[in-house]
Amino acid sequence: MGLIALEDHSGRYTGMIAFVLASSATIFGELMGSFIEANGLNTSMQTAALIMSAALMLPLLSLKKAHIGKS
Repeated sequence: MGLIALEDHSGRYTGMIAFVLASSATIFGELMGSFIEANGLNTSMQTAALIMSAALMLPLLSLKKAHIGKS
């Protein structure tokens, strides 16, 4: 979050951090229980790790693209 806040001069991404954290905790908390029952704990944790990795990369790639565009 600190990297995003440091590089986000427009404030578009920094303002979304609180919303994304709150909504993902609410939605994913409810869905994970049913996902574990349907697919098992190992598959559920692997899927969650992949989703989190993708979610972490999207803002960084967007900021990198925006930073390259300014040069």
